[in-house]
Amino acid sequence: MNNPFYYTSSPEMLDDIQAFLREIISHEEWKGEVENGKMFGILIAEDGAGQRMTLKAYSGQILGRSDWEGFVPPVFDYLQENGYFKRHEAEIVSINEEIKRIEGSAMLRDAREALYAVEKQKPAIPPSRKMPDDEEQRERYIRERQHEKGEYRRQKARWNALLEEKRNALQTIQDEISSLKRERKQRSDDLQQWLFRQFMMLNARGESRNLIDIFSSWAEETGSKCLVPPSGSGECCAPKLLQYAFIHHLKPIEIAEFIVREGRVVCRGACQGRCAPILRWMLQGLEVDVNPLETEEVRETLAVLYEDERLIIVDKPTGMLSVPGKSKRRSAWDILRMMRPECPDLMMVHRLDMQTSGVLVAAKTMEAYKEMQSLFLNHSKITKTYYALLEGRLSDNIAREGVISLPLSADYVNRPRQKVDYEKGKKAITHYKVIGEYQGHTILRLHPLTGRTHQLRLHCASQEGLGMPILGDDLYGHHSDRLYLHAFSICFNGMNVESKHCCFLGKV
Repeated sequence: MNNPFYYTSSPEMLDDIQAFLREIISHEEWKGEVENGKMFGILIAEDGAGQRMTLKAYSGQILGRSDWEGFVPPVFDYLQENGYFKRHEAEIVSINEEIKRIEGSAMLRDAREALYAVEKQKPAIPPSRKMPDDEEQRERYIRERQHEKGEYRRQKARWNALLEEKRNALQTIQDEISSLKRERKQRSDDLQQWLFRQFMMLNARGESRNLIDIFSSWAEETGSKCLVPPSGSGECCAPKLLQYAFIHHLKPIEIAEFIVREGRVVCRGACQGRCAPILRWMLQGLEVDVNPLETEEVRETLAVLYEDERLIIVDKPTGMLSVPGKSKRRSAWDILRMMRPECPDLMMVHRLDMQTSGVLVAAKTMEAYKEMQSLFLNHSKITKTYYALLEGRLSDNIAREGVISLPLSADYVNRPRQKVDYEKGKKAITHYKVIGEYQGHTILRLHPLTGRTHQLRLHCASQEGLGMPILGDDLYGHHSDRLYLHAFSICFNGMNVESKHCCFLGKV
């Protein structure tokens, strides 16, 4: 079977995807949901007689239903009316409504206003006056000041008592809200735990394990911090398809998942956040293609582009991590440490995605590292140039040169993917220029003015950007023999360092 995280679909699968797309588009009632983007999946499997069949699935629900005809059923159907989940969910909804009622009530508003009114009535400290020189006047002054201070203490005592009364009245209401929120959270956590235990996932050996145990084992073995399954775990296409195949004793042959949005298909591998632990369990007992991104590459040296007593700049090949990560592959940092054992403080100044090739800078000393970090933070003092080969030709309504400004944030559920996020995203700006075409592919020169994760990849792929993924981008488009994104040069402090080789620059 192909690897669900990294694969190239066969011609047979591509035909099935196109036929499936026509079927999806024909569902007029699905139009609104699919236009916003929906994940679908196909599994080609064989029965005991060698007869091939095509299974289809969608992630989660469509229009609140998980039982549309022609699709594999959910691993566990928790949407049954009057079932355990629905009953307890209704109790949580009821608590939530009570919280909203109290938070919007006149009682809470009046209590806040009453406290605010009392706070504004705080007695003023008697103003100081100059002590008279005359002895008789001084005695009278002392008596008056004693009276003023006594009156102030009495007024403040009454004010403090009233203030405490109003605070307690407000606190009583707020305590009720807090208590309801704690109850809501506890009930929600308990229900989620119950739900995850109902998802009994089969593997190819016929063994069964629930999601809680799967994620717990994953965390223990990999050091992952994801001890609790994310919401929606077990409801993606791949787990649904494999579960159905194992229940019916079918042999999985080929799988594909893809997003349908506005009539377009974008194929992609299984998500990491929810599916990596689950599929690792479910695929046990099945012969699966190796994911090349998880295999170790033996390499002892890197091509050095520039070196002095402070810096070393190298040409990183595609498929290599910049710094150590979960992958077994040796990182550029590991290799540089072996190449320069006399530099124990060597640190990478910046990073390139594993699949991105090109110029990578490392500092030999802490002083050099801090200096380079300040340059990278001040984007006007450093210039980076990338070249990219897009999957196809840019639309005619896209300017041949311009600036893309789309804020980005992490897509925590689908790590390591990023997403356009206008509410919480960080500023990300890229200048681009079309510089040529090659066999139906657009060639771009890119200058990132900020340094966000996957900035260039997402600015190209997003419909709000160029609307055309970089060739070989298996996260936001389709993978190929490599990701056709190359960090060609870096310029700082009057020095320009260029890569010596790029497999597609000769096509410009």
